[in-house]
Amino acid sequence: GSRSAAVISAGVMAIVPAHIMRSVGGGYDNECIAIAAMVLTFYTWVRSVRSERSWPIGVLAGLAYGYMVAAWGGFIFVLNMVAVHAAVLSVIHLISNQYSAGLHRAYTLFYVIGSSIAVCVPPVGLSPFKSLEQLLALVVFVFIQALYFVDKQRWPANCKPLSPSGILILLRTFAIAVAALAAISFVLTPTGFFGPLSSRVRGLFVKHTRTPLGEHLRHRLVVGRSRLRDTVMDVTSMYAWQVGSGLYTFILFFGGRRYRAGASFMLAYSCAVYYFALRMARLIILSIRSYRFLLRRRRSWRLH
Repeated sequence: GSRSAAVISAGVMAIVPAHIMRSVGGGYDNECIAIAAMVLTFYTWVRSVRSERSWPIGVLAGLAYGYMVAAWGGFIFVLNMVAVHAAVLSVIHLISNQYSAGLHRAYTLFYVIGSSIAVCVPPVGLSPFKSLEQLLALVVFVFIQALYFVDKQRWPANCKPLSPSGILILLRTFAIAVAALAAISFVLTPTGFFGPLSSRVRGLFVKHTRTPLGEHLRHRLVVGRSRLRDTVMDVTSMYAWQVGSGLYTFILFFGGRRYRAGASFMLAYSCAVYYFALRMARLIILSIRSYRFLLRRRRSWRLH
């Protein structure tokens, strides 16, 4: 790591208004400890996929996620961000005609350990396997296991992932996986096993209707919606102008293998938090990490 980048990151954290990092009300709620748990989970996850030998850190990522589950309801966001990043890395490796055993091991450790802890938290229970807003991580888990079996079948044949025989093995394995998931869903859905999206999550994606529930969502999620976009831009513009859109592309494709995992995570994370911040004012607290990362990278390069 760069010492100058670390110093700049600490400086940015020192001058950023506290209400961006933690809402005022959240200072007296579980939010005050959940931010540290969220950052710890993201750090240990990205660190676990930095190289092929870093996968044992996935154990720490799973433990950190378990702590996050016990700390705050925002663990759903953390779980889905890690799942999306794992899926993105898998696709990148597949397009690059490669397979990452380290990614498979890291995500397997993260998901198994994290979910094992999550089901022990009373308010959560079996929701990691029943709630629609958490099933993405399970689907990605199955996807990564399928890629593992594809690699095991390709190894004796000594063929690349995107070779004709490799593609045939890939299609055959994924056809079996999709058929198995469809069969399980077909059996369990009529029984009501899978729960619906929660009102808060649904309100982030679906426009509210004029019903008592819709009015409640409107009051909780979109109070001041007419000024929300301006608020987000006022708060984040001083950081956004420092970054530049081309910086992401440079880090992602030319930053070297060591930093590609972290750069791709910050790309996905920044897109997600920008969308959610526009939908719900208090979610601005999630955005500071992406701006801090990009600002410190740019300043570090200029110092060197």
